[in-house]
Amino acid sequence: MLVAVLMIHGSDPYAIKELGLFYLLAYVVLLILGSGKYSFDAILKNYQLEE
Repeated sequence: MLVAVLMIHGSDPYAIKELGLFYLLAYVVLLILGSGKYSFDAILKNYQLEE
């Protein structure tokens, strides 16, 4: 989404970019907060337990 917002819609007004940025935000939130055992936070938790 970042490529689409910056490269494809780079010259468009913010109103056009807004939906792409919203989707990007949603993807990043899911990545950080997690979606189960395959999430970023679960990987970090397992990494910290092994040390």
